[in-house]
This record gives sequence, C-alpha cells and structure tokens, in this order.
Amino acid sequence: MNGKQRLERCPQEVKDIIVKNFNSLDDFYGYVYQLSINQFTNFKATKQFDSAQFDHLKAFLENEGIDFMLADDIVDEISSDYSESIAINYVQQLLGPNWKEKIEDFEKKINDF
Repeated sequence: MNGKQRLERCPQEVKDIIVKNFNSLDDFYGYVYQLSINQFTNFKATKQFDSAQFDHLKAFLENEGIDFMLADDIVDEISSDYSESIAINYVQQLLGPNWKEKIEDFEKKINDF
C-alpha cells in the first residue's frame, strides 16, 4: 500500500485534522515526501540518519489529536513511498531499460529451482 492510499483510509476526523493544518491531504503528502527527500539528501552528505523532523511532525500530529501510532504509520508509509521510488530508479539504472524482464527472468530461475 502506498502513502496516499493510507491517507485516504484514515478516519474522517484524522483527515479533518490534517486538512486543518496542511490545507489538504495532498499538501500533507507533499510535505512528508519532501521531508523524505531532505532526509535522503542529508544522509548522502553526512552518512547519518536524523529522524528529528519526522519525530517532531509525529509529535505535532499527536498534539493535534491524532493517535501517535496512527501518525507514525501515516508518516512512515509516505516516507516509504519515496524510498521505494529511489529503489526503483536505482534498479532501472543498474539493469537497464528492460529491467522488468530481467527481474521476471531472475524470479523464474529462482522459483523453478
């Protein structure tokens, strides 16, 4: 499941809190996605993971009335969307334009073993 789907599945009261503070679900998604980009860029430069922005956002959402576990789940799901897009791009670079066929061939070999 991706982060946008996770947002859509939230209870209406959670959506209302997000919209109240971030104008729309899409704006919130974009904000968290950008935090993920910033985190990745920072990690490449420093080789250190700093979750302070994510932790602060989750605490803010909890303070606004969203259960911390749910806030954690939403933010992590959106962040994983960015991680998945990076991974797909990397795989495409490594394996070339017919990367999907190569993956299917590899999986077939492994599954036929």
